[in-house]
Amino acid sequence: MNGAAVGWGRLAPDLKMCVTIYNEQQQGRDVWTGRLLELLKGELTRQQVSMNEDRLMDLGILDKQWKMAEGKWTYCYRICRCTENFIKNVAENNQRSA
Repeated sequence: MNGAAVGWGRLAPDLKMCVTIYNEQQQGRDVWTGRLLELLKGELTRQQVSMNEDRLMDLGILDKQWKMAEGKWTYCYRICRCTENFIKNVAENNQRSA
């Protein structure tokens, strides 16, 4: 059963982060804090990303690992496998408008 779409603007900030990371992950692209801030420019501040990162990691939804990105080692985010279907459903039902 699919959940009802609430629209991108009504998604909670932590879910916006998850959907963005999931979509980038599906495209084979890494996401780190700076890139996430670029992708969500005007929607989330660095402080909001940091607070949501902590919460999502505590809940087991988000993980991060060291990777080489743009010539530097940085933490890159990924959606944990156990919650991937949930985030996929949210992403499919609440796409960001262009």
